[in-house]
Amino acid sequence: MNGLSTIGCLPLRQNPVSLKNSSHNSKLSFKGEDDDFEQTEVAKEKQESVKALDPRANKRFDLKVAGSNFLNGVISPITSIFESPTSMAVTAGVGALGYALLRATKGAIGPLFVVAGGAIAAFQAGQGIAQFVKAKDGDEREKSFTTMGSAVGTGALTALSAKPLLKGANIVENVDSMSMTKATVECFKAAKTSASKTLTSLNNEETINSIISAVTGKSSASSVITDSSSTPAPAQQALVKKVLPISSEAEQSLDT
Repeated sequence: MNGLSTIGCLPLRQNPVSLKNSSHNSKLSFKGEDDDFEQTEVAKEKQESVKALDPRANKRFDLKVAGSNFLNGVISPITSIFESPTSMAVTAGVGALGYALLRATKGAIGPLFVVAGGAIAAFQAGQGIAQFVKAKDGDEREKSFTTMGSAVGTGALTALSAKPLLKGANIVENVDSMSMTKATVECFKAAKTSASKTLTSLNNEETINSIISAVTGKSSASSVITDSSSTPAPAQQALVKKVLPISSEAEQSLDT
């Protein structure tokens, strides 16, 4: 009867039922807290899988990563200068002070710069070794090679500057015929003489004024004191008089 059947007096249409098997109907999903939790877990698993592929974050020691970190450390004494305007300004200031000290002491302080550079390199090397020994996993061991590389870079720059600084100090003869390594060693040997000559040079008003002029642009210690906006405290006055061999005019300006 054309899809119609009579039950009692009510006609009912018999519609064929069709179940289609599709991929999006094959799995039922109900949104809720459990679903959010599953999504979070999936995201974590993806992050962990990415880390597992990244040799820098898989907690296993990788020799290539360590070597790359070491090379970055070697060049860091130079590259760190250009990291920010502040770094460049600090480097320029330190360079100006170093040049002023070399000029004021007629080069006598040069070997002390080499000693200071060697001390910094030794400290960095010790720090890098300590980081490697105390590392909890391979990633931390890899990072320690950056510090050890910095030690090598600092030491190399120090050794390169040893020969000209030693020659300028006029403490040791035949510097031109020395190797870079021997010149570095001789700087350490000449440190005591260098310190003595440096202190003698600095115990002079003209020398102090030349350093102040190079660093601050003022002509002398007395001009720096005179230009001060406030009167120094008695303790500060006594310290200035003790440290700086200033003239009687500067002392009068301090007392007033």
